[in-house]
Amino acid sequence: MPLAAEKLIDPAVVRSRPMPEPPPVVEKERERKSAGGFFLWLYPTVAVSCMALLLVGLLCQSAKIVGLQYKMVQLKEKKSALLRERTDLTLEVQELTSLSRIEAVARGRLGMVLPRQRLVLDLSDSMPQQALLRNAVAARHP
Repeated sequence: MPLAAEKLIDPAVVRSRPMPEPPPVVEKERERKSAGGFFLWLYPTVAVSCMALLLVGLLCQSAKIVGLQYKMVQLKEKKSALLRERTDLTLEVQELTSLSRIEAVARGRLGMVLPRQRLVLDLSDSMPQQALLRNAVAARHP
């Protein structure tokens, strides 16, 4: 059973009528939409590119920080090794310059002995210094 609208419209009449052309305003909107389509995909592409560049920059910075941390650990180990070496060298200098070691080297290697007699000179102002020295030498060698 045909619908009421089908009875009113003759299909032959509808096909024979030409379609009206759209007004010129519609064509301008189509041109604007096609130009907007270019920018429509450009913005997300630029945004994704910027995000990718930021991510690469972040990764480069992170890699550099990790490298610097490794270098800092190596330098701290080197510093502690140098401090231990300095302590060892300071101890060695103290041992080599001690009076007991110097005396042992002087007696052992150089054959030195302690003096048997000590001579004390009193250099007072009452006697001239030259006369004191002559008296001391004369007293020593009679």
